[in-house]
Amino acid sequence: MSEQIVDLVEGVYPASSDVLAVAAGAGGTAGRETGRIAALDVLSGVNAGLRTETDARMASDRELAARLDQLTATPPSDASAEIKDARVDVQGVAHASMGDAIRVQVRRNAESTGQMTWTSLQGDWASVWLLESITVHPGHTVPATLRGVTVANFRDHVAVSANNATISDPIRVRMSNGQLRHANLTLDGDKDVDGVSYLAFDRDGNALRTHRYGEFTANHGFQPDEYWAAMLEYPSDPDFKAKRWRFEPRRVPWLNPGGMSVPTVIDPTLFKLTRRHVFEGMNVNKGMVLDGRAHTLPDWKLHLTAGMGSMADPLRIRYEGGQPIYPSLHIEGLSADKEGVIYYAYDRSGRYLRAVAPRTWQAAGGTWGDDEYWAALVQYPNLPERVWTLGEVSVDWLNASATATEYTVGTNGDWPTLTACFTALQNDASEKTILIQPGEYDIFAELGGKAKWAGYAGTDNWRDVQPVVPANTTVRGVGRVVLRMTPKDDEISARAATLLSPLNVSGSCTIENLDIIAANCRYAIHDEASSKSEYAGSVHTYRDVRAVKQTGGRGYSQTLGFGEARNGVYRFDHCRIEGSSPFTIHTNVNRAGDGTLIDITDSLFLDLTGNPAWIGLSTSGDNKAVQHVTIANSTLSGIRLYGENHSSIANSYQVTLIGCPPAAVTSANGNPYPVRQYNTIRP
Repeated sequence: MSEQIVDLVEGVYPASSDVLAVAAGAGGTAGRETGRIAALDVLSGVNAGLRTETDARMASDRELAARLDQLTATPPSDASAEIKDARVDVQGVAHASMGDAIRVQVRRNAESTGQMTWTSLQGDWASVWLLESITVHPGHTVPATLRGVTVANFRDHVAVSANNATISDPIRVRMSNGQLRHANLTLDGDKDVDGVSYLAFDRDGNALRTHRYGEFTANHGFQPDEYWAAMLEYPSDPDFKAKRWRFEPRRVPWLNPGGMSVPTVIDPTLFKLTRRHVFEGMNVNKGMVLDGRAHTLPDWKLHLTAGMGSMADPLRIRYEGGQPIYPSLHIEGLSADKEGVIYYAYDRSGRYLRAVAPRTWQAAGGTWGDDEYWAALVQYPNLPERVWTLGEVSVDWLNASATATEYTVGTNGDWPTLTACFTALQNDASEKTILIQPGEYDIFAELGGKAKWAGYAGTDNWRDVQPVVPANTTVRGVGRVVLRMTPKDDEISARAATLLSPLNVSGSCTIENLDIIAANCRYAIHDEASSKSEYAGSVHTYRDVRAVKQTGGRGYSQTLGFGEARNGVYRFDHCRIEGSSPFTIHTNVNRAGDGTLIDITDSLFLDLTGNPAWIGLSTSGDNKAVQHVTIANSTLSGIRLYGENHSSIANSYQVTLIGCPPAAVTSANGNPYPVRQYNTIRP
């Protein structure tokens, strides 16, 4: 009973278990159908009491809620029934939790009413200055060499100019998340004349390169790795005199969402636009058509008779301002010679207007009437070719960059597969959470399976063949989630097995509650920064991750294979890692003063028989930093320090073990920091 939905008022509100109990009690031994009819009778009385003879408009939500409270004043004796009821949404779908049911419905409501769309915002466009001028310092120019130049010490490195050049202090041209800050920055004058136009700095403020005039336009602005820029002008040189950096007036939206007297400007550096479908499907009630009597949205279901048609709940098709919501909604197989109603229209106030026939819809060009704000779509099972569908339409959704976005993967989620999700979000560096619904996901099959990889002999890099976890993302399994990549020997070539992994990581992320099973592939998790500066300082957190690398003839032996990010942080909490080589990490390019923090707590590193196993810490490339490793309350048999790819560079790991079993330590290339073990747990 608790999963039954009684449609209240507009046919879009789920009934509480209290109302269902009233309905069932009224039905007695006659069963649930009688109870449903009794509940409708009760609600019909509520609706009648809310309307007066002179006002047929919809009752206010406040009055309706007060009357419903009278019906549901006594809570059920069985609290679990009410909780179970709350997990069922308006479409009759049972969710995993009450919270999930609430979040999904709130999001759908916001989307269906246009509250989150760019087009639904009330406002106009205005030209404003985002930045009025650039400060330049006469008599200074860029130094001959960029070595040692940073944003912080820039003024100490500029020299007196011989040609009266001027140069600005470095200004931020890209946000820390990579988003362009000043899209309206332009450079006037002849672009063919030689000369330095600006000096670029990276995310960390280190000088990268200079650009000649013309490169700014040729490169369509600043390069992806350029986060700061110092602009040059030559006011006294005839060839350069016309060249000026300036900020064009930029058209930005001024919002007036609540009738505010003072509009609020959107700072373009704080928002991003993402693409998503406006509507996923339509709920259809089978076997119902209107009987033609006068009615409104609240009571439309009271005017139904059985028939060959099926009708959807009335759908809002125009915003209050009159703008159409679903311009791509159309009906397939439509022909004017086939009679029948294709939808019933309602006005802005929810009052019934008309029944629309195929020829009327076609004559209007397949669009809604100007006075039509709601529509109940009709389909006919005996005319299977006549089907309402929504075209592939995407709209811009406005999300504050400070607000984390939540996506779902799995059945009825935003994406059916994890690979499709990662691919779609590759360039999205905003804070976001990806929830993976319970189940097993065959990542090898998602990537093309045997048909693509059995005969692969290419020279691609691993980044070229598989998406990585997008930066600043939390990936969380809901319930038991298994990521599997276990191709057979004849399903993957030896080369492909060195490229593919169930999960690839480079930037900041949090991975939670996943089971990963791997064989005949590179690693179960491949976390590699590849010495790229964009990943410097990234934080990688693994929590409640269980990963195993099964015995296989292809790929590498490590279960987790990591290549550190400079100044990065790696945390492992309550993880279980199994394999012949459960975990290894190597350094990349480090400078003096850099370093990586590795923090492992409450974790198990085991071989395939379940016994404690070794972990590997290695050095690769030009390493001048100290890596700090702390392992607490965890199980491992030993620590092996060595040189990656047979490197002879000395190791530089400062390792501390707290509350662990005794661990053996070997160091192939020497290590100036002895491993410290405190509160050792004896077997």
